[in-house]
Amino acid sequence: MPLVVLRIGSVLWVGLLRLLATLGHARAQSRVAIRREGHDAVLQSPGTQRMWFHVSSLGELEQAIPVMQAYRALH
Repeated sequence: MPLVVLRIGSVLWVGLLRLLATLGHARAQSRVAIRREGHDAVLQSPGTQRMWFHVSSLGELEQAIPVMQAYRALH
């Protein structure tokens, strides 16, 4: 039963991302492009500066935020 709920939630999430991307939401468009084209194609797109940090938990995100801010300030 929990796996069914997880699968349904995943399908709904992807649908919501696609809808938001169609409506022009920039971050949703980036996420949809990453799923469609792969990470390398998106990260190497010309004229677009991106920073990519992978954090797997809220605690890691909280620790990474100062690093992200410092990176953004330098670049």
